[in-house]
Amino acid sequence: MDKRLEKMLNSEYIRVKDLGNNIVSLNFTRDAFQDGVWNDETIKARGLFINKATGDIVARSYNKFFQYGETQETKDYVDNNLVYPLYISKKFNGFLGILSVYNNEFFIATKSTNDGEYCDYFKNILNNTIFNNEQETKELFNTLKENNCSAVFEVMDMMNDQHIVYENNPLALLDFIPNSLDLNGIGKDVELSETLKNKINLKSIVIAKNKKINSKEELDKFLQDMEENELEGAVITDSNGFMWKFKTNFYRFWKIERNQLERILRGKEPRGVNRLNSLEAQEKENDFVNFLKEFTKDKTQEELEELLKTKSIIWFREQYKRLGK
Repeated sequence: MDKRLEKMLNSEYIRVKDLGNNIVSLNFTRDAFQDGVWNDETIKARGLFINKATGDIVARSYNKFFQYGETQETKDYVDNNLVYPLYISKKFNGFLGILSVYNNEFFIATKSTNDGEYCDYFKNILNNTIFNNEQETKELFNTLKENNCSAVFEVMDMMNDQHIVYENNPLALLDFIPNSLDLNGIGKDVELSETLKNKINLKSIVIAKNKKINSKEELDKFLQDMEENELEGAVITDSNGFMWKFKTNFYRFWKIERNQLERILRGKEPRGVNRLNSLEAQEKENDFVNFLKEFTKDKTQEELEELLKTKSIIWFREQYKRLGK
């Protein structure tokens, strides 16, 4: 077994989950995230599945990557070392789905398991899209097997798992990642992924498209324009495969308001507005919180709990908008 895998399996900052048949998943721990313990092992431990007996990579996702300024390394690289052209794609708002071929059959997983509620959501969407088409199923199977790679998806189940942004499509193919610890690139093999995405014919789902950016001025203009839309943001990759995230103000604001909503529905006081970085955002939050208080003031605890279970921030945002907000 690769010595790096042995080190990862024994790291206190990596959670190893046994899935049976010698397959384990590796993901960085909450402590690694909160304490900022990012190194060659922890950044690879994100949706990584291995056979602990053979050391084979069963399936994998991206290395962990960050928003600009979230780590000093990301900030320094973006400020000083970007290699153009850049490739920018929409950041879909869902959860991670991973698909590979192992032992001559599909291996289907979310970030940490090939079982459970969210994996079932992913499987159901696959069954209603790609797997419902024999030709698409065969083509994807052969692509994964012949290139020994994993397909990385964003799963957007609006029935069972609404997030912050409403997505019209249930499944997006983001990239193909080689089943290896070593990538031909810092975060992903841009050439391999783009070649396979352009070649494969999957009409039942969305395939994430990249916009090519050739200068910093063009990048700044693209991100500025993105702020005009109700999107989560973008994933940006340079020609060396270095990846980072951009989150819109829309997404960041409503992520905070989702927390406020959950607090109010649980009978807690909302947090103060000093976490928001503009007076306009603070005023908007005050208005939204007042709307929530008015909406829920006559509700019983049972009714509040039912709202918490059944209605997302997307639903509450729509009710708020109907008031002309």
